[in-house]
Amino acid sequence: MEAYSYCYVKKMITQNFHHDKTNRYNTVYKDQPSLKLKRRSNFRQLYYDVYMNSLFEYDDGFLGDDKYLAAAVWRALYLMEDEADIIYIERVVRYIRATLHFLDKIDTEVLLERGLDNWEPADEIVKKRLKLGEI
Repeated sequence: MEAYSYCYVKKMITQNFHHDKTNRYNTVYKDQPSLKLKRRSNFRQLYYDVYMNSLFEYDDGFLGDDKYLAAAVWRALYLMEDEADIIYIERVVRYIRATLHFLDKIDTEVLLERGLDNWEPADEIVKKRLKLGEI
């Protein structure tokens, strides 16, 4: 990815992070205005820490093989829950790999200029890759 593309994607991820954080915060504390002021900085820091940790976890998973991605999913999405069903984790890994494959086929310039016209449902992405023997 070129430097401009990287900077643009980084900016969009950061903007979406802040938008999501604000929406979640307002939803959690909408009925408790007195707590809202006291907890805002704690909430902001905790949310930021979870967000950054998830980015690092998934980055390691994307670059590694499926066992690294499964470990990242277990840590970031399932929060290291002992009772997490391995079947669901495997499905998430398949979906992530199929989505990455789908996105890799799109030209970066086109993706940044126009975005995506349509997003294939998870089942369709995985079924296509299974037929082709890519998963």
